[in-house]
Order: sequence, then structure tokens, then C-alpha cells
Amino acid sequence: MSEAHSLTRKPWFFGLLIFVILASSLLISRALMNSAPVAQRKPPERVARLVAASPVLAASERVQILAHGAVEAAQRSVLAARVSGEVVEISDAFVPGNRVAAGTTLLRLDPADYELALVEAQASLATARASLAQEQGNQAVARADADILNLEVSEDERRLMLREPQLSSARANVKLAETALQRARLNLERTRVLAPFDGLVLSRDVALGSQVAANGGVLGELAAAAPYWVVLRVPIDALRWIEWPDQDGQSGSAVELRDAGDRNSPSWQGRVIQLLDALETEGRRAGVLVEISQPDAGERPLLLDTYVQATIHGRELVDALRLENTWVHDGKVWVVADGRLQSRQIEAAYRASDHVLVTKGLTAGEHIVTSVPSGFVDGMRVRIQGRDDKPARQEGKPRAAESAERRP
Repeated sequence: MSEAHSLTRKPWFFGLLIFVILASSLLISRALMNSAPVAQRKPPERVARLVAASPVLAASERVQILAHGAVEAAQRSVLAARVSGEVVEISDAFVPGNRVAAGTTLLRLDPADYELALVEAQASLATARASLAQEQGNQAVARADADILNLEVSEDERRLMLREPQLSSARANVKLAETALQRARLNLERTRVLAPFDGLVLSRDVALGSQVAANGGVLGELAAAAPYWVVLRVPIDALRWIEWPDQDGQSGSAVELRDAGDRNSPSWQGRVIQLLDALETEGRRAGVLVEISQPDAGERPLLLDTYVQATIHGRELVDALRLENTWVHDGKVWVVADGRLQSRQIEAAYRASDHVLVTKGLTAGEHIVTSVPSGFVDGMRVRIQGRDDKPARQEGKPRAAESAERRP
């Protein structure tokens, strides 16, 4: 009976034993976890972004204004005959493209009729002079007769007695004959068509045997060899930077010209001489007249009708900062100051197609960011490429600490 009683008490004993063992294990595990070292992560390290930046330097720089235009001759002359006749001679120099000196005979008309007219004019003058001499003799005889008669007559009657009207008529006939002779000589000279100035033959519109009318058909066209002109169209707000010639002898702004269609074009030098008094219809730009006094200077001559790119060297800006247009965004630039980005508003004194001249908003020596990647914000810490290539680290926000219990 005792054995049965002991068997009924064994399950309670085993249950209690298991409970004690589990409780002891739990206490031991918690004690180990509390006594284990706690590992904390270090704050993450961030590297300042690398940017390309360039220091800006102050210097005196002339404003450069870019413009385009076509070359034209300062003088063009359409040749026409002053007398009529047949073309009997054409000079070898009278060929399109040739350069001719002033006074060169370009062509000659048949002079026969004009030579005969000259002989007739000479004969008429001789006759008129003989008639004048005869009338002067008649007046001398009349004056002697009047002195012998000593008649009391009016002034008009005396003039008639002394043949003064006849003498005046004879003198007038001599002048008419002299004028006719001079005209005959001019007409004979005009049978030779001469170059009016040193120039370039643009065209010839006659041939041997052509019949030419006085002041009628065009014989050809000549352009002055120098100077050449170019009309440049510039924005109105650029006019204040251009220097204009004045009465004191100051010359206009220097201009450098190149053939816009030739990358290897030589340059030609010109000067601003005049502001045109009308704006162009389209674009509302002003016209600036430039003179090239020596179009033949340089590696090759400047040709008429060449479309040129011109650089006008305008007034000088003192202590100006030159920035590339790509550095400027909406009138602002990025500046690196004390290792951080700053957005800076600038004031441009002059804007060109590829650069800006700044006089306010920046200081010489400051570093301007030349390439701004996306994601840049004001105050961001950055490094300058080529100067701060060694990474500069800054602390970021720490993440949540993690702990782990290690078993001994």
C-alpha cells in the first residue's frame, strides 16, 4: 500500500523538478545577457562632394561686340558714254575682276566725227576773230570822223556813230566760237572712256562695234579698290560701348573682321566711322558703318560681298570679372566659400554671346563653380577639384543603436 502511495506522488515531483530546471535556465540566460558587452554602431561618415571651380580675377578688359555683315565698296560707278558713237577699241584691262588705276582708258569710240567738228570749231573761231578785228578798225575810222565833225548828239546817237553795237556783236561771236571750240575738244576727249578712280572692274556690257548713245546705255560698272565698307547690325544696348570718331581727331573703335565661311580665314582691320540713322525693319537693331582702309592687306585680299564676322573692340571696363555664360543661371552663380556652396546674385555690366563681364556681386579671387551637378543646394559642403582632392569628412545623423547579447 505504501508503494501505491509513492507512485501517486511521483508525477508531482517530476513536474516540480522540471519547473525548477526551466526557471533556473531562464535566470541564468538573463544574467548572461545583462552581463554581455553592448556594441554600438559609429555614426556614418559622409564625404563632401567634389566640384569643378575656377578663381575669378579682376582685370581691365575691352568689351567685345560680335556682329555680322557683307562687304561693299565705298564707291560704285556705272560707266556711260558722254557722247554717242561706235566702240572701236576696248582695253585689255577692261575685264571683270581686273584692277585699274584712275585715268586708265577703258574703251574708245570712233573719233572721226568729233575731229571734224573740232576743225569746224577752229575755223569758226578764226572767222569770228577776223570779223572782230575788222569791226575794231571800222570803229577807229568812225571815231576819227566823229572827232572831225564835232557834232552835238545824244549819248545813244554817239554810240551808234562809233559802231559800238557792231563791236559788241563781233566780240560776242568770238566768245561763242571759243565756247564751240572748247565743246568740240571736250567731245573729242569724251570718245575715250576713263576709269574715274582706282578700282575693280565689276562688269563690262559692251563689245567692239557696239553703238553707244550719249548718256544712254551702260558700258560697265566699277567699284573703288579702297576703302571698303561693312554695315554691322548690333543691339541698341551695345551702342554705349562703341567709341565714335569726333571732331578732335579721335578715331572710332577698332574692328577685326574674318570671313564667316572660312575657319582658316585671315583677319582684316577696320574702324567704326558712323552710326546709321535708321533701325532695321526686322530685329530692330542699329547699323554701324565700318571702314576697311586697306582691304588688300593680309594673307589675301578681302573680296566684295564677303559675309564677315566682326569683333568690335569697344570701351574698356576697369576691374571687371569675366565669367563664361555657362556659369551663370538666372542671373546667379554658385560660389565656394569656406567649403560650402553659396548662391550669389550678380550684376552684369555687359553680356556677350559666350561670356559675361561682372562688376557687382563678386570679389576677385572667389571660386566660381563651373559645372553644377543636380542636387546641389545652398550651404552644402563641397570640395574643389584639384585643390581639395583629399576627402573631407563630416558627421551625419547617427542611426538607432543596436545591441546584441553574447554568450560567454
